[in-house]
Amino acid sequence: MMLHRLFAVLLLVALNAGVFAQEKVEILTREVRVVDANGKPVADAYVDCWLVNEKYFWPSKLVPRVPVKTDKEGIAKFSYPKHFSLLESTTIESVKLSVSHADFTNKDAIVPVPGNNGKPFEIGLDAGSDLTIHAIDEDGKPVKQPFAVMLTKMGSVTRWNRPSPDVVNNRSLSDGLHQIMLVQPAPNGQHLFSDVQVQMISKATKPKVELKDVELMPGAVVTGALSADVPRPIRNGYVISVSVPLPSNDSWDEKLPSLLYYHSIDINQDGTFKFPSLPSTGTLQLIALCEGWVGEQDEKTPFIVGESFEVDGDLKDIELKMQRTFEAKIRVVDDKGKPLAGVTVGCSPNQLFKKGGSTWLGERFDSMPGIRSQLMSEPSAEKGMSNNRFSAVSDEEGRLTIRNLPKGRWSTSFTAWTEPETKLRIDVNEDLKGELPPEGQYEVEFDLKIQIKKE
Repeated sequence: MMLHRLFAVLLLVALNAGVFAQEKVEILTREVRVVDANGKPVADAYVDCWLVNEKYFWPSKLVPRVPVKTDKEGIAKFSYPKHFSLLESTTIESVKLSVSHADFTNKDAIVPVPGNNGKPFEIGLDAGSDLTIHAIDEDGKPVKQPFAVMLTKMGSVTRWNRPSPDVVNNRSLSDGLHQIMLVQPAPNGQHLFSDVQVQMISKATKPKVELKDVELMPGAVVTGALSADVPRPIRNGYVISVSVPLPSNDSWDEKLPSLLYYHSIDINQDGTFKFPSLPSTGTLQLIALCEGWVGEQDEKTPFIVGESFEVDGDLKDIELKMQRTFEAKIRVVDDKGKPLAGVTVGCSPNQLFKKGGSTWLGERFDSMPGIRSQLMSEPSAEKGMSNNRFSAVSDEEGRLTIRNLPKGRWSTSFTAWTEPETKLRIDVNEDLKGELPPEGQYEVEFDLKIQIKKE
């Protein structure tokens, strides 16, 4: 059976995965020195690594992504792997850092590695506008528990001075229009949220901004279930929510990125789900997945978008429409039809957050870990992107099965490596482009023919 046109990227890697099992990651270190506009050292600045070679996300599996703090001399030492991947053996030549501090504007820097004769790479910080926020509860009294602040126009985690539980302050805001929402996390999931505050920041015209009496209130309770055509019990189901709360007034600047609040929750076996507290205004997008089913696809694109709802308080008894997924049964062969074992094949169907871009289908995002990290005295490890769940390894007969694929357009692009230093190109047979399985059928079966050539 011919394969329909593929969307996103198919990857072919690890022809001999066992070769790499015993390899050790070589870890190197690099120092940076953070200073203010006068060249004086800045202590307690957070240095967070998040890109290598200006295009690859931080390889958290090789080196955990944990922000490090500068000492009293402004020095911070970070560790990085010599290569991006044992499979690719791509040498890391630079690391992108984000430096944050409550009293200075966040700064990104591209740091060349290895080091320059052992000298620390110097990063200068400037003070931004001074923002102070006072939070109150529903009774108009100062809150007794600390709260976090969500912002737009910030490139990395925002740091705050906290003179008391009801007050935060920083001088790290850059000029421009900001959306600001306070969040007070609760152990039972019944978090408190403020309305979104829209504030123009300008160091030249208004260097100090004070927001008083910003009220924290219970969020919206959202309950629902998957549509009845999804057989029960539900297995491995979850819902990803993306809230776009309204600004506190009627103005809206399209040049300003939307403030987004992400949360995901497991679906019960009977198909029901409950979000105890989400922002109570604006738009809510829900993308649901479970074994054999996925949320709705956008009519004009290959993206899974689920369904969107307007929110004004609690939202009860939603029924989410779902569509059947299918599975691809693949036999990997060489150009002579001989089966190839140990080949990893995967694809990347995408989900689209309407205000936040696209990512792998099923990628679970949650704003709460970042919110809680604001309230911690010490930095914690940042989680990297999860593995692509749409992949499998061919057996001795070259066979593998990829399940839970949504119907949609795909594209094909293959690459492979057999040894750490030997990169290979894969030539793929061109007859993979075809039609989706007919209505009512939920399997495709085909041979994946490859020809391996050294670059």
